Amino acid sequence: MLSLYETTRFRQREKKKEWMLEVNKQYQEVIKIVINLVTASLVLPVVFVHNILGVKTGDPNFHLGPLAYWSWVLLGISLLACVLFYVCSTKFTKAVYKNEETTQTFMKVRVENWRDTMGISAALFFLVGLVCLFLFFYSELSGAKVTHVPVTNFDWRGQ
Repeated sequence: MLSLYETTRFRQREKKKEWMLEVNKQYQEVIKIVINLVTASLVLPVVFVHNILGVKTGDPNFHLGPLAYWSWVLLGISLLACVLFYVCSTKFTKAVYKNEETTQTFMKVRVENWRDTMGISAALFFLVGLVCLFLFFYSELSGAKVTHVPVTNFDWRGQ
C-alpha cells in the first residue's frame, strides 16, 4: 500500500503529465492553422498574376518577381518546420507516456526544446514569407518593379 506522500506525488505527476499533453495538443492545433495558412499562401502569387493583373497567356512564372520566389522559399521552409514540429511533438508525447520526463533527446537536446524551436521557426518563416508576398503584391500594383531577371526581350505590357 502506498503512503500518503507517495499517493500525493503520484497524483501530482499524473496532473503534470495531463497538463503537458494538453499543452502539446494546443500547440498542434496552432501548427495546423499555420499549415493551412502556408499552403493557401503558396498559390497566391499565381492567382494574383492571373486574376488581378489579368495575365492570361504565357507562363505566369515569367511575371513573378524575386519577392514572389522568396516568399515561396520562406513558406516552404515554414511548411518543413511544421512537419518537423509534428515529428518532435510525437516524440515528446511518447516520452511523456513512458514517464521519461521529456528527457528523450535528439542531438543531445531535449525533444521539448526541438518541438518549441520548430513551432517558433514555422511561425517566423511564415510571417516573413507573408511580408515578401505582400511586398510583391504592392510592387506589382504600384508599378514599381523589383528587378526582374529578363527571360526574353518580350515586353508583356505591350509598351
